[in-house]
Amino acid sequence: MYLPEYWQRLRGLQSRIDSPMKGVGKSVFQLEERFKREIEQEGGEK
Repeated sequence: MYLPEYWQRLRGLQSRIDSPMKGVGKSVFQLEERFKREIEQEGGEK
């Protein structure tokens, strides 16, 4: 499921707080980078 409007809201919230929303190493921005890498890897395997 892809919900860009909610993701933008999460990014805005995360930028206002110091601690990651989902735990150590799992801020919205870190998760975003992880998802980008996973998508790139999936594209390379096809």
